[in-house]
Amino acid sequence: MGGETIINGSHIGSSGAKGSKVLGSSFTLRSLDKNETSSSEGRKIGGRKLADTSTHLHGIDLPNSRIGANKSKVQHVGNDAISVGSNENGHSPSKAGTMLKTHALRAILLTTLSCINLVQPAPQHSQAPLRMTEVEHTLRPLSEYDLDDFVTTYIDAFKPGPVWQYLYHDVEKYINYTWTCTRKILQEQWEEFKDTNTSIVNVITVSTDDRQDSGRREKVVSLAVWNWLKPQEALSNEHSPFSIAAHLKCSDHLDINMTRAEDYSRQALTAMERYIGNLSEPQLYLNLLATHPDWDGHGFGAEQVEVGLAKATLAEMPATLLATGAGYPLYDSLGFHSLANITIQTLDDFPIIWFEYMRWDAEQ
Repeated sequence: MGGETIINGSHIGSSGAKGSKVLGSSFTLRSLDKNETSSSEGRKIGGRKLADTSTHLHGIDLPNSRIGANKSKVQHVGNDAISVGSNENGHSPSKAGTMLKTHALRAILLTTLSCINLVQPAPQHSQAPLRMTEVEHTLRPLSEYDLDDFVTTYIDAFKPGPVWQYLYHDVEKYINYTWTCTRKILQEQWEEFKDTNTSIVNVITVSTDDRQDSGRREKVVSLAVWNWLKPQEALSNEHSPFSIAAHLKCSDHLDINMTRAEDYSRQALTAMERYIGNLSEPQLYLNLLATHPDWDGHGFGAEQVEVGLAKATLAEMPATLLATGAGYPLYDSLGFHSLANITIQTLDDFPIIWFEYMRWDAEQ
């Protein structure tokens, strides 16, 4: 699958797409016993009964099966990572003032983009059904050494989509500019990513033989960012991994169509305040989900979602997200149901952009 990104609750996806995600706040997980069932009953997640056999992953019991997919082989790798060999069949008044304004806008845009589920595939790919192939990979927490790959996967997954195409111009011409700005932002926000009380940031890596330049033995091909949200929590840029943009030297905005961006941001923020900032209960929000286009078809997106749903189950919370039309089939197959449809009106006769606000409950 390609990508859907979530930024402060916005979702960037394909035309006719639906969805967006929001960043979270501090929330402490509650231990619970009532969601645990006997081995004879197993556990039910996303409307599907899971095998009772499980493995311990980052403090949660993760069944040795995937939601919406067949069983995978899982083994321990230290205390905080698992190695998985899936075996599946089928499926911008004054100059200073102007700069401050554009800085803030870029922060909003980046936030909105990253809060949208990057679970959408590039236009040429089909979301469902996907044919899964066996690939040895590791699902683990994001490390600082992963940030370069994180940015590359994020951009490559989102740029084919209509939201990116609508907001950014001369995408390939300014791709290095966009990459550098995003990379600086993430580096400044690294501490935010490490706080597991507010966020869950996981990546899937595969082994690589391209070690001559980087010296690394693996690369990130999929990523997921979840945020713990509390009722009536303000959608503050403080919670965005991209909010530091206002302090970076990326003020020229060479890569963004500012007229479109200002209009889009206004609508996106209104929608986020209505749906994401008006919560009645704590929830786990899928802020970003993306798989590099070169690694579509391996079920990585579904596997990432499964981890979040297991966390939500243990915390006795619902999981929510903003989905594009392309990502909708995946979420629907995992047991998410639609709560509202969000429409973003566009300029210059560009197709209308749609998102679907969705929710998942352990007991449905």
